[in-house]
Amino acid sequence: MNIRKMAIAGTLLFCLFQSSVQAQDNAGINAIYERMTAAYDSLDSQAFADIYAVDAIYLRSEESPMLDNVEAIIGNYENYFSSVRESNGRLELLFRIVKRDCSETLCSDVGWYKNARYDGDGNLEDTSYGRFLTTPGQSADGMWRFVADLDTDAVEAHWNSAEEVPDLHFAE
Repeated sequence: MNIRKMAIAGTLLFCLFQSSVQAQDNAGINAIYERMTAAYDSLDSQAFADIYAVDAIYLRSEESPMLDNVEAIIGNYENYFSSVRESNGRLELLFRIVKRDCSETLCSDVGWYKNARYDGDGNLEDTSYGRFLTTPGQSADGMWRFVADLDTDAVEAHWNSAEEVPDLHFAE
C-alpha cells in the first residue's frame, strides 16, 4: 500500500474512532439530563449527587447566592422538592439541547428547559421556561456530571423555537 492510501485509510479510521467516541460522549452527557428529569419526577434531591460534581458551581436565575458544592445544590433542590411534596404535587422537567462543544473531558451545553408544576389533583399550576449553559465534565469514575450550571428565565416562544440537533437530548 502506498503512503497516500495509508494516510487516507488512517484518516478514515481516525474519523470513525472520533465519531464513535463522540457518540459515546453524547450518550453519557445526555444521561445527565435524563437523571435530572428522573430526579424531578421522583422529587429525589439526593439524586443530584450523580448529576453534579462534588465541587460544582450553580448560578441560579433568581437573586440568590452562588452554590459552590454538591451539598449546597442538593439542599437547594430539597427545599424546592419538599414544598412540592407538601402539596402532594409533582414536577415535570424537560430539556432541549441546541449546542454542544467538547474537549476530551469537558463540554459546554446550551439549551432550553421547561418546568411544569402540578397540584395534588394533577392540574397544571405553573409552567416556567429557561435557558441554560452547563459544563458537563467527566469524573474519574467515567461518569459525566455538571461542573458548572447557569440558568436564566426565558419565555415559551424560546422553548417552542428550539430546533432538534442530532444526537443531543431533545424532549418533545
